[in-house]
Amino acid sequence: MSSNIWILTTGNSDVQLKISGICRWNELSKKLPHEFGEEDKEKDMFLVPARAMGMAIGEKLGYSIHEHLCFPLLDNFSQKLEQEKKDINQIIVILTDQRFIRENCEDGDPGLDSPYWKDTCTLKPIIEKYLKSKFPQSEINYVTIQPKSESESLDSWDQVPKLIMKELFNSSSILGLMKDQDLNNIYVSHQAGTPAISSAIQFLSLSRFGKKVKFLVSNEYKSESTKIINTSNYLRGLKLQEAKILLKRFDYSGVLDLLKDDLLDDPNNQDEKMDNIKNLLSAAIKWNTSEFKVKSNTSKAEGFIEELKKLPKFEKTAEERLKYYWWPAYEAAYLAVVRIEQGNSVEALFHSFRSVEGLIVNWLKNEYPDDIIENNGLIFKRSIIEKLPNNIRKTIEGEFFDKQNKKELPEKRIDHKFFFQTIKKLEINKNDDMKKFYKVTKTQRNKIFHNILGLSEEEVFKAWETTTKDHWEKRVLCCLNFITDEKFNSLEDASIMYQVHEEIVRELENYESTCLYT
Repeated sequence: MSSNIWILTTGNSDVQLKISGICRWNELSKKLPHEFGEEDKEKDMFLVPARAMGMAIGEKLGYSIHEHLCFPLLDNFSQKLEQEKKDINQIIVILTDQRFIRENCEDGDPGLDSPYWKDTCTLKPIIEKYLKSKFPQSEINYVTIQPKSESESLDSWDQVPKLIMKELFNSSSILGLMKDQDLNNIYVSHQAGTPAISSAIQFLSLSRFGKKVKFLVSNEYKSESTKIINTSNYLRGLKLQEAKILLKRFDYSGVLDLLKDDLLDDPNNQDEKMDNIKNLLSAAIKWNTSEFKVKSNTSKAEGFIEELKKLPKFEKTAEERLKYYWWPAYEAAYLAVVRIEQGNSVEALFHSFRSVEGLIVNWLKNEYPDDIIENNGLIFKRSIIEKLPNNIRKTIEGEFFDKQNKKELPEKRIDHKFFFQTIKKLEINKNDDMKKFYKVTKTQRNKIFHNILGLSEEEVFKAWETTTKDHWEKRVLCCLNFITDEKFNSLEDASIMYQVHEEIVRELENYESTCLYT
């Protein structure tokens, strides 16, 4: 006959004392080395650390104290198993005992705030009485995780899995001796205890029992949140958590690689939400590689914008942005901000320069479409002179005169930054940000890009004659707004990608909450 097993971790708040039991507690706790307990009137609890609780009342479980105890998580778990009519054949309770802390103290007193007092080993009689009342037919076994030194502490992500493997999963342990064919379901409640214990129990149980594992989880103050989560969904949930971490680093390719096998490319997954996430990530990846181009001589978009047009929520936004020559510049500038967040200062500097210089090119092409030829730079036709203000015509006209051959040229390759500076000289002289771009930034860029020793974040800011990230962002934004006459308040406000990123975050959150665990 196949068995159902419940693995249960224990923590400092699994057994709690109601405020109504304070008087009885004061009597039972007189021999403890410290005065333990703190009132939480909002929750009607008298908070006592686990070891102290067990030492004082573990062997004195008469009605006079037991009626004042409560078991928030255990109550939720027990009710859920009863509702689901799950017959539990065996319960394995994981206790903790860090007695080495006390043994290493010269006076034998670890101190009131020591993690020693959060150990659950002394709660065994209390937990056993509770579980026997709820599961009278179940066999109950206890496994104590007992580190020997500080290096093996229960917060050690490296050592805790080894301790749990030894006590619970190796060939001579309780679970190690069980045969797979004798097991039906392995219910795992891992929330109590340290994060290292919780993580190790999750990983090791999945590694050992695979699809037989079902996670029984809850919120101690919200019994309605108690759920039994299938392994497939749980593994997906773990991947989603990892994906969120990658997303904070703007690693869109990493998110796609992580999710595509189990979520995005799963033939059994008919969920439109995942298709939407996949398309959002595809657009983000194009953006992250600065694919902002539009095909020459056509209105068809490539890269980022083309991917956006596949998304109903962004289709109109993408079409609208294509009407403006300036949209790639603001995206490049926001990409510079992202690169700073990623610690890639060289690319941050490159994209910040590129955003302004590229915008100048696009502004000129937009203003004088019939007078400019693009061929590895800009070639200006002489016809452009007639379209310029009178006060700068002579300066530009001189650029079209070949002094060596003493003849006028029908067209000439002219530096676009010089051309823009010439025709906008009066306005630039009144704008501090553009003056800095021309007088400092351009010179610094050439100097820094030839530095093979790398680049610090501070050097990026210094190249723009700024001292902080906020000041640097504002300067780049003000340069772009000067050229375009737009009034964006921030680079995030100007970038479509910022909206796309936020949408990816929302979609992952929504998928997790509405589809994954329901």
